[in-house]
This record gives sequence, structure tokens and C-alpha cells, in this order.
Amino acid sequence: VISSFFELEEASLPARRRSAKVAPEPEEGAVEAAAGTPAPPSALWRRCCRAAPAFALLQTAVVLGLSVAAAERQGWLLDAELGLESFLPGSTRLMVQEDCHDLRHQAWRWLSYQFTHLGARHVGSNCVLLLLTGIPLERFHGTLPLAFMFNIGVFGGACSYFVSDIHGQVVGMSGGCYALQAMHLSDLVINWQERRFPRAKMCFLMLLILAETTESVFLSSGSGRTSHAAHIGGYAAGLLIGVLMGRSLASPRHEQALRALALLFGFLVAASCVAWSQTWPPREIWEEVRWCWARQVRNSTFFGDNAWHCIRCSNAACIERWSEHQQQLHDVDPRMCAAVYGWDSTDL
Repeated sequence: VISSFFELEEASLPARRRSAKVAPEPEEGAVEAAAGTPAPPSALWRRCCRAAPAFALLQTAVVLGLSVAAAERQGWLLDAELGLESFLPGSTRLMVQEDCHDLRHQAWRWLSYQFTHLGARHVGSNCVLLLLTGIPLERFHGTLPLAFMFNIGVFGGACSYFVSDIHGQVVGMSGGCYALQAMHLSDLVINWQERRFPRAKMCFLMLLILAETTESVFLSSGSGRTSHAAHIGGYAAGLLIGVLMGRSLASPRHEQALRALALLFGFLVAASCVAWSQTWPPREIWEEVRWCWARQVRNSTFFGDNAWHCIRCSNAACIERWSEHQQQLHDVDPRMCAAVYGWDSTDL
């Protein structure tokens, strides 16, 4: 299975050419007639598969270099932020606001968050996944196309974050890495007949997704900071861009229609997600109210007990009312409030 995953040069050749018998030598006149014809498709695809994996290696080197430099600067702490955010604090994470401070106009965050990770395990797993899935794709598609498609995956992760996780902060290149996995799947859809062992590769991709999902849900559940929205958005973007820009070895007419649908659908979804992110105060798609500030508070006079309660605000006046006279006021993870404790006060 692993060999079939990486042998893209041979796999890119049509199956009927790999199994065909050697043809007899053509006659002299036939050779002269074919002298001015272009190279056969098999030769063109064989050349395209020889591209050096420059992007995959460079992206890995940049991410690892920034992470190591940040760790040497601040120490190797568990789940510490490593990467570009360490050198430009508060400027590169994916976020649209911080305590009602509006950051919606900072569009560079939609891509810059890929250069920061939380701890060595986070950056290490993403780099391994990038090399495993990116190198064969880059040898098949080329360096610049793969760099573009990878960043489309990063942007797709941001789009999913806009509608389903907009109150949090996200770092890491998981969106791009998930997009690479999806591009392998879209390649199978486009070139199923021309691939070697397509069923084995499909099983390998499914096992890879299962392992990634297990790691995200169970091994990272303790931190509560894993953004599944970015993973899902990156995978969906990878499927669309893989269909739209992926190389086809057959090019039947129905594939052209499929590409047109992928372009239209992708544009509409991306535009809708970006438009959603520009509304104020922010709101996730399944929330009923808009808000931009959350805290946990203990106030027996207001709530009638000494327990901690989750509160949220949507404007500066609300924040000021709670901040001025409330001593027992602490930060809180909004996802824990929404999923476990519930919101006990919402001032609009």
C-alpha cells in the first residue's frame, strides 16, 4: 500500500499502456509521418512527475525553523506556542476579535496562522503529514500548483472557522495538511482507472483519516483547543481544489462539468463564509445571539449562590458593568461554557 501511495510516476501512466505488449517496429514512412507530432501523453505525464518536492521541503523547513527558534527563545514548554506568533505576538493567530477588539480587517491572519503551532507534538505531526502526503502530490502536480492548493486548504480551514468556531483562536497548518489528504482522494475520483491499486490507496487514505480523527478527538481533548472546524474546512477545500486543478489522465467531458461545478460551489461557499466573518458582533452559525466577550464570575448577590457562572457581552457598556465592581472575574473557555456549564447571563 505504501509503495502504491508514492509511486506516482508509474501510477500516472494509463493502465492499458502498462499492460500492453511491445508493439512491432513501425515502417519507415510511418516514422516520418509521426516526426512532427507532439509527444504522447504518457511521456508528458512522466516528465510532469519528476518535479522536485521543493514546496513540501521548504514549508517543513520554515515551520520547523520558526518553531525551534521560538522554543530556544522561550523554552521547551508543553503546549507552548511555537512559531511566527512568538516573534509577532498577537498578530498572526486566526481570530476576528479579542475581548470585543475588532480584528476583522486583518485578512493576513487567514493564512499566517499556519506558521504557529502548539507544542512539539503539534508541529511534528503536521510536518510528517505534510511530507507523507505532499511529496507525491508535488511530484505529480508541480511545485507552484501544490503551493497554491495547500494554501487554499489553509484558507478553507479559516472559512470553516468563521462560521463554526469564530470565538476561538486557531494556529497550525492542519487545514493545508488535511487538504493534501483530500487531494489524494479527488485524484482517485478523477483517475481511478489509470491508478495502480486504487482500492488499496483508498483504504490507506481512510485509515489515515481515522488515525488523525482519533488523535484530534481523544489525545487532544484534554487541552480543549483543537479546532475541528479548521480540519473539516481544509479537507473540504482540498476536495474542491483537487477536482478543479487536479491533473486528469483521461479528460472525459463529464470531468469538465465537474470542474465547473467545483469552481462555482467553492466560490459561493468561500464568499459566504468571508461575509459571515465580517458581521459584528460575531456569531457562530448555530448560536442565537451575537457576543464578543466571555468570563466566569462568582456573585452571590446577582445569582443567589456561590457557584461560578458563565457570562458574555456584546458591547463595551456591558463589559464595563461587569469589570468595574466584580472582583471574582476570570477568563473562561467559551466552548466549555457552551457545551458544559451553559450561559447564565447574556447582555446584548
